[in-house]
Amino acid sequence: MTFTHSAILTTLLGLTLHAGLYAESVPQVISYQGRLSNASGIPLGQSAPISRKMLFRLYDASTGGTLKWSEQQLVTVSAGSFSILLGNGTAFGSDPHDPLDKVFGSGSTQLFLELKVDDGDSIIDAADPAILPRQQIATSGFSFRANSIESITPGTDLRFLPQGSTAEGNYGIGYYGGTRSFAGVALDGPALYGANGGALGVVNGSNSQIALNWLANGNVGIGVSSPTERLDVAGSIKASGTLEVGANTAAAGLVKSVGAATAASLAATGPISGGTLSGTSLTIRSATDNAELASISDIGAIRIRYGGDLNGPTGNELNITSEGKIKIHELTITNSVSANTGSTPANVLNAQKRLVLGANLLGWGDSVSSTVGAPSEGANATTGMRLILRGNNASTDLVGFGLATGTRLFSIAPPTGKTEWYGGTTKHLSLDHETALLTTKKMSIEHPTRPALLKIEASNLARLELNQTTASASDTNSIVLSNRSDGTADLAWLRSDGTSLTRIMSFRRSTTDPQLADQVGDVGYVGINTTNPKAPLHVVSPAAYDDANANIAGLTGAASNEVGVRLGNDGGVAGAGATYTYVDGHTIKYARIAAIFEGNIVSRRTWFGTGLDTNSDRRAKNILGLTDNTEDLANLMKLKVTDYRWIDRTVDQHMPHKRLIAQEAQEVFPQAISTSALPQVIPNVYELATHLKHDAEQGILTITTRKPHDFKKGDVVDLIGDRQNMRGITVKDALDAHRFSIDCKTAPKSLFVFGKQVNDFRTVDYDAISMLNLSATQALKKQNDDLAAANKELRDQLGDQEKRRKALERTRQATDAKFAALEALLQQQSRPQATPAALKR
Repeated sequence: MTFTHSAILTTLLGLTLHAGLYAESVPQVISYQGRLSNASGIPLGQSAPISRKMLFRLYDASTGGTLKWSEQQLVTVSAGSFSILLGNGTAFGSDPHDPLDKVFGSGSTQLFLELKVDDGDSIIDAADPAILPRQQIATSGFSFRANSIESITPGTDLRFLPQGSTAEGNYGIGYYGGTRSFAGVALDGPALYGANGGALGVVNGSNSQIALNWLANGNVGIGVSSPTERLDVAGSIKASGTLEVGANTAAAGLVKSVGAATAASLAATGPISGGTLSGTSLTIRSATDNAELASISDIGAIRIRYGGDLNGPTGNELNITSEGKIKIHELTITNSVSANTGSTPANVLNAQKRLVLGANLLGWGDSVSSTVGAPSEGANATTGMRLILRGNNASTDLVGFGLATGTRLFSIAPPTGKTEWYGGTTKHLSLDHETALLTTKKMSIEHPTRPALLKIEASNLARLELNQTTASASDTNSIVLSNRSDGTADLAWLRSDGTSLTRIMSFRRSTTDPQLADQVGDVGYVGINTTNPKAPLHVVSPAAYDDANANIAGLTGAASNEVGVRLGNDGGVAGAGATYTYVDGHTIKYARIAAIFEGNIVSRRTWFGTGLDTNSDRRAKNILGLTDNTEDLANLMKLKVTDYRWIDRTVDQHMPHKRLIAQEAQEVFPQAISTSALPQVIPNVYELATHLKHDAEQGILTITTRKPHDFKKGDVVDLIGDRQNMRGITVKDALDAHRFSIDCKTAPKSLFVFGKQVNDFRTVDYDAISMLNLSATQALKKQNDDLAAANKELRDQLGDQEKRRKALERTRQATDAKFAALEALLQQQSRPQATPAALKR
């Protein structure tokens, strides 16, 4: 049945405001009337009222658009007319069915109503088309008064419904006073309140600015979006009267006072300027435990409890440590230096004097006889504890520090000797001045914030040797790392001669290798048994190396060809003989074996080679029986060979391929399909982001794509930025079908969205496919043989039939000859005889 309809929206209840409106609940229904007729114009239910299911939907556009709300109702139609209350129906499937006040208060500027009527089967389905065009929901006259507030009645509040909320919530403004208090206080005035805070601001056109805001914890901010204190102000505070602070005062900038500043505690990261800072003392205390760090008393005495610095224009000028040690950038003495005994040492104006440090002496002079704690041995024996600032004799003017006899800490010998470092009486480190040999028992390199660095520099070759001292000089338990100026390096064993090497690995740095066209920038190559690696890993069989005594896993024999690398539980073994093995009386000769991998090998690109052997020993198999060749042929004929190119244009130079699709082959031959051993990234987006929005404060980057990205929160995706490689990034949130966000401290100017990582990437076992093809070929061979045998039998039968046909033909010809002779005889006998002349008369 085909329907037409006309609908008149007579009222929109609940959309106008009146005094005391929020003291009562708002009706969640809208009155709606309509008229239905069939395609011939005959009203529906003309003779008697009927019931029909109707589906009502609200869209934000006259055509297309987004579905905002829907419900279904069982409606009685009489003489074509019906009247309902929208909002009294039930949800339809997964369509949105929010309360109407939320739908009309969600920010949509216009809504359009679409109607479907069931065709009599009491089901709304695809057979029931929508009645078009949609009807726009209009505004009733007095609802325009909702744009203004006329009054708030005493004892009530004007409440606001936040967007996306169905609760009546604590958001509003009201008058509080007399017996009606706000938070226990009779304000006798208005209160503006929110569930988690609020703000006061200004709006200038499309620009808005917050002047003051407050949080749920009571913190108030002026010019600060997230105040961390009870009052948090961004900018200056000016008080024309007294500014009284009951506890601590903290300022991030300048604290300025034109009068006296008095406070129990005052902290500022900027300068403090003004008039008088009064009190019994100026004290600086720790922010963590309130302990006194420094103070200036009312008589001018300075006390630094834990030591500190006095800074000048170029840096620290004076440093006093907590142990009482003093470091001075420059010391100028105009009179004299006094020891702690009160005596006056020699005048210090003579620049050729020594500064002598002793237990009871501090002064300048040539004599060290009065000093104590002189080391008892070594280059500085009898020199005492002294620091020579300037001397006349380089061979005797030494530098030495110590606490008591035999506890020397540091010594410097003359230029021809050694510099030595001690811990007590134990020597830990020495530096030979002639050979520059640095000797130590242990070296630890650390840095608090950056990676530690051990740097060895040379013009052409830098070499690091790690030697293991043994009793036998012939042992070669030493390893060498060599770095050359040509961009190559070696890791090698040091031979017994102490100079020549046996290479283990070679490394090469390349930026122009044509074999890796998809690489950008530096490429690091590793070579095993080759000094010129041509790929990120290049392994060569060490055929030139000979070790006749080698034995790996029972493979023995002459070693003209070798096993280059073995990876397994036994570790790596190089140069082991594995040319021949003997099986069932036969000699098996191995070619050069470059590598043995006891585990899976995963490659993201093509494997190249001239052959592939796989394990197939009957003794390791539980035979289930021979395959069904006919069934395999049937399965083979179901496989579809597809022409395709990879979406990622960097793969295989974007060449066309003719192969199987794993998902299609799995339906036919599932045992040939498996999941990749490693997660793979699929290029399901593979396009530049259309829009990037970076929140620097939160460190979040929101990315918009043209096509649906199909990401969800927690997915791992590959992104390629103009400034950084962002592969393996976790999706922070999937905002909608075209937008998602990630954690990102710096925003790229452009971003290529490659795709997401999946754990079910399908692979095809082409060896299994080839076996299926082999079995199917055998089935075809059998069918061909059967056809050939049947054909031979038919040919033999045809030969016999041909012989019979020829015999019949000869019989027929003989019969035809006999019939011809008989016919001639009959014709001759049937001719009339001639009449004699006498009889004619």
